[in-house]
Amino acid sequence: MSAGSADSRSAEVSREVSGKVRAILTPNEEILAVARQNFAAAPPIKDSVVATSNRIILYRPSILGRVQFADFLWEDVKNFQI
Repeated sequence: MSAGSADSRSAEVSREVSGKVRAILTPNEEILAVARQNFAAAPPIKDSVVATSNRIILYRPSILGRVQFADFLWEDVKNFQI
């Protein structure tokens, strides 16, 4: 896979994740950043982390097409490591 196609795939995944996360956003909440699990990581389906203006959302897709969300308000975050 070339760097260009990897970048376009990454942008496509970010748009897909952003679209699904938008469905659970509160009024006036904005997506600030989307980070996907490392391409070299073992699972075939990669998790993502979405930072919004109000919270951090963990986006965990499954092989069957379902998605699990876990969210944490910024005010509750004391320590965070990736």
